[in-house]
Amino acid sequence: MTRHLLRALGNNIRAERFRMGYTQEELAEKSGFHRTYIGDVERGEKNITINNCAIIANTLCLSLSDLIRKAESCLLTPDSGDVNVEMQSE
Repeated sequence: MTRHLLRALGNNIRAERFRMGYTQEELAEKSGFHRTYIGDVERGEKNITINNCAIIANTLCLSLSDLIRKAESCLLTPDSGDVNVEMQSE
C-alpha cells in the first residue's frame, strides 16, 4: 500500500502544481527543493517526509491534511483503476 499511496500523493502534487501553473522547476524553486526531487516525488519514487510534504503543500497553497486527504481518496475510490485490486493483493 505504501507505494500506491506515494504514487497517489505524487499524482496529486502534480495535479495541484498544474492547477497553480507551475513547472517542476518553479515548484522546486519556490519550495526550496531540487527539480529532480520534485520529479521523483511526483512519480512516487521518493518516500517523502511529512516535513517536506508540508512544505510542498504550503507552496501549493494547500494544507497538509488536504494534500494527503486528496491522495488517500484516490486510493479508496472505485474508479481509480486497478489500485484497489493491487492493494488487496499486498
